[in-house]
Amino acid sequence: MMKTKIMLSTLIMTALVGCTNTANEDTTEISSPQIHNKVQQTKKVSSNSNITASKNNKIESKENYSYVDSRESYGSYDLSNEFTKLIQSNPIDRAYNKEADEVYDSPNYSTHKGIQLEGKYADLWDKELNAIYKKLLAKLNPKEKKLLIESQKGWLQYHLKESDFVQETFQGNSLNNIGSQGLINMQSAIKHRLRDRTIQLFEYDYMLGGNAKFIYRN
Repeated sequence: MMKTKIMLSTLIMTALVGCTNTANEDTTEISSPQIHNKVQQTKKVSSNSNITASKNNKIESKENYSYVDSRESYGSYDLSNEFTKLIQSNPIDRAYNKEADEVYDSPNYSTHKGIQLEGKYADLWDKELNAIYKKLLAKLNPKEKKLLIESQKGWLQYHLKESDFVQETFQGNSLNNIGSQGLINMQSAIKHRLRDRTIQLFEYDYMLGGNAKFIYRN
């Protein structure tokens, strides 16, 4: 479920503090500072926004956000296809697909419910990202660990700034405003970035003897 809303300046400070602490203490996690809450902060979903969305929007949403395609390959370096099989059966995607069917097929579907759904699974991927990041750090030698920390700092800054750009350009600018459906798209994009980075770290861990075991249990 969505966490407490955080102002933009606080979010950026949190990210920088997290990065600084991680550089000093190798075991400190670099957590994504829940920037998906800004979707709700920028434009609160009022009772008027809870009006049932059109059938076309529901179909579009469901198609955009579903996961687990048996033809999709995961990972850039593992050539055995075993890593792909493990990720294809991951519990977060399975749970999401089930819940997305219920939300987007519901006659009571609303923009607010779509945002809540995407935010919930962004939170789950964020927690999974922290867990695999710490697990991977524990396997690395000092030089490798330093490089991963620097890489994660760079990814985190990209993650933050990407959301800032989209929010400013397509929600803050009335000429390019993507509307209430765009709020769901913004939340989903945040979730996708968290998911992609998590899977990337899972692959690194798998190549070092890991088993791609998720902390999440459906």
